[in-house]
Parts: sequence; structure tokens; C-alpha cells
Amino acid sequence: MDLKIYGQGSSAGGKYNKVSIMGEGKIGGDVDCLNIKIYGEGEILGNLKVNDGIDVKGHANIKGDLEGEKLKIQGDVQVYGASVEKAEIMGNITTKNDFNAEKFKLEGGFNIGSLLNADEIEISLYWPCKAREIGGSKIKVKKDSKLSFLGLKNMIKPNECSKELIADIIEGDNLYLEYTKARVVRGNNIELGPGCEIELVEYKNDFKQDEKTKVTTYKEI
Repeated sequence: MDLKIYGQGSSAGGKYNKVSIMGEGKIGGDVDCLNIKIYGEGEILGNLKVNDGIDVKGHANIKGDLEGEKLKIQGDVQVYGASVEKAEIMGNITTKNDFNAEKFKLEGGFNIGSLLNADEIEISLYWPCKAREIGGSKIKVKKDSKLSFLGLKNMIKPNECSKELIADIIEGDNLYLEYTKARVVRGNNIELGPGCEIELVEYKNDFKQDEKTKVTTYKEI
């Protein structure tokens, strides 16, 4: 059966076909469903397992782990840990544990408590981004100047946020990084654009750096 919460309400966890929260809703346990839409504010007090898609427009707080195929966010999501096939995020995501995906695309900011791991990672910096470790085959990090609603918000209050990525270790096959601070960057082909501060770069094939980037040590491995 479907679960629908319109306006303000709550429900128990369980198995559902489709879950819809339109307004403000709370689910008091684990949820296993085909797909879920949260338009407004939703809280789930357990794990969320979704066979198909997770669509959030607003705010969602998931106390447990998130597992699904497609994750689409326009807003803000807090979750303990996540494992999805494809993530498209316009806004912010916060995790206490790992975030695993095949493809991770973000316009906004994030705070990943442990590892961000995906085959393809594309990050457009509008707000601060932070992770302990980042790993992937192809990693691209840019400070985006497009006039989206995220960029306009930063233009209105430019001093309230710093557009940069901070990580301890970033490792992948092909990397392009801008405005990134890291202790170690390791990969086959590495290009550092403007605004980077890296303690150690280890590369296998090719390494390039912008004149506005600081690298303490680099070496071929």
C-alpha cells in the first residue's frame, strides 16, 4: 500500500509501495518502499531502503542509512550514511558515515563524515564542501560562477560562506581540482586549477598546476 502524509502528520515504519510527504511528516522506524517523495520537511527515525527513486524538495532528516537507485535533492538532507547508484544534488547533504555512489553530481555544499566514493564525481562549489577522504575514477571540482539561485544567494551574502573543498586524502585516476585544500592528492593524471593548497601530490602519468596554486611537495610514483 501507499503512504501519504499531507499537511502535518506521522506514521509507523514498514513496507510500502509509494511514500509521499507533502508538508511536514515523521516516520517512526525503518522504511522499505518503491519510491519516496519529500516535498517540504520529512524525518525518518530509521533506515530508508528504496528500490527506485528518492526525490527531496525541501529538508529531510534520515537517522539511519539510505539505500536506493536514484537520489535527487533540491534542498537539504541529513543522513547517517548513503549508498545509491546516481546522486544529483542541488543544495546541501550531510552524512556521519560514508557516501557511496556510481555517479555523484553536486551543485552546493556537503559535509561527509568519512568517505565520499564514486566512479564519477562532479562538484560545483557554491558552499563549503568537506570530507575525510574522496575516491573515484574521474573527479572534477570547480568553483562555478553560473547565476543559479545558489550563486545568487552567495552574491547577496558573500562573506557567510567559503567556496572551497577540504579533504584529508583525494585519490583517483583523472583529477581536476579548483579551490581545494588537501593533505594528499594521488592519481594517474592530475591537474590543479586556481585556489588549491596541497601538501603532497603523487602522480603516475601527468601533473599540471596553475600558477595560483600552492603545492608543498610533488613526486612521480
